[in-house]
Amino acid sequence: ERVDWSESWRRSLVALVESPLDLVKQAACEGLVPLRLAVRATRTVALADQAEWLAEATLGPEPQEVRALESFDGSDGDTIRRGRRLARICLGRAATAREVDHYLVACWRDRVPAEEILAAGREAPPVPEPLPALSWAWCAAAGEPASIAEALLDVEQLQAVLRGRTAVIAKAWMLVGHEALWTEGFRNEEECAREVLGLSLRQAQRLARLGWTLDWYPEVEAAIRRGLPVRQADRIGRVGGPSTVRDWLAVAERVGRRELDRALDDVGDGPSRPILDAYSEAIRLATSAVGPEARVALPHPDPPLAPLPVRAPAELLPAARWWLETVRIPAKSGFARVKERDRHRCQNPECGRQSLRIEAHHLVMRSEGGSDELDNGVAACRVCHLRGLHGGRLTARAMDVGGRGAILWTWADGRQVLAFREVSTEH
Repeated sequence: ERVDWSESWRRSLVALVESPLDLVKQAACEGLVPLRLAVRATRTVALADQAEWLAEATLGPEPQEVRALESFDGSDGDTIRRGRRLARICLGRAATAREVDHYLVACWRDRVPAEEILAAGREAPPVPEPLPALSWAWCAAAGEPASIAEALLDVEQLQAVLRGRTAVIAKAWMLVGHEALWTEGFRNEEECAREVLGLSLRQAQRLARLGWTLDWYPEVEAAIRRGLPVRQADRIGRVGGPSTVRDWLAVAERVGRRELDRALDDVGDGPSRPILDAYSEAIRLATSAVGPEARVALPHPDPPLAPLPVRAPAELLPAARWWLETVRIPAKSGFARVKERDRHRCQNPECGRQSLRIEAHHLVMRSEGGSDELDNGVAACRVCHLRGLHGGRLTARAMDVGGRGAILWTWADGRQVLAFREVSTEH
């Protein structure tokens, strides 16, 4: 929430810092190779091969992996969507869409028994082995942070610089492309993008699109400099229009980054106004019930299976069919039905992990008179449940706000999110 890193990217960065590849890390710090290449090196480069890797990485463009994709619509597209949802729950960890597809297809190819898939999904991840003391030789100029708080402050300051830098570069690159200025020294725009920006043509085109957004909507650039992540500013520029951009920026001020992504996802190809009206009403209720600093979160049920086409490799369709026919998550009973109701997803608005290892938490403890009714429960991942709710770092309190059920999540540093609940007929 504070630095706008996805869990997979954060883990990748940690793996890079904890790796013994000091030459790779130093090359990334000095700008010799893009950070994305350095991150991948932790999985592919041996300690003794760093110099050879660096020579190859700095010569010529990075080879692009090409996947042949087909378009599936109707029932085939629905099958792939449902198969992906099921596979993500059973995988039980943060993963990219491609990683989920790979897991889905691998289990189908190997005909892994459903019992093994479910058992692996419920199994707690292994405790990592103790790591040796970190080497900071690759960033001797900065040195090791004195504390976590200092490190986080450094990251936030650097992110602020990066946001401002990206805004300037985006507008400059927009002009380069629009005026065809690359013809002064390069054969084509792609060569210019690689040499000047270190980006592929597609990445450079996205950067130019952001530049046009900032040119059309100066208020978006102002929001970026106040802390709005660049990728979300780009999404707002694409989803919004002259009549809604300011409304989206107002919503962005009162929701977390993960919640803003989900709100933009909900719009899809439809109109923004119904989504914006729902958030406007939620913000009004939260301000009245909690205060003007409280953030809000709305329920996001799984999107209905729609006739929109799905782009995917051909083998994903038979793999998804096999999953839906073979892997069945057993039905829960008693208070554990909370997990099913919440679709095995942690309801902490700043988390959202989806896993078979999800746990059911009593909002009012049984020792304090709380019942086992579903209304008194909320699903939480093990970390949020044990370290957060039972460890004193996080509280969750049920509220009735304007006739609507909600949970007020409060963190130890005082920030609060009022998360409105889905209307449920189960009790």
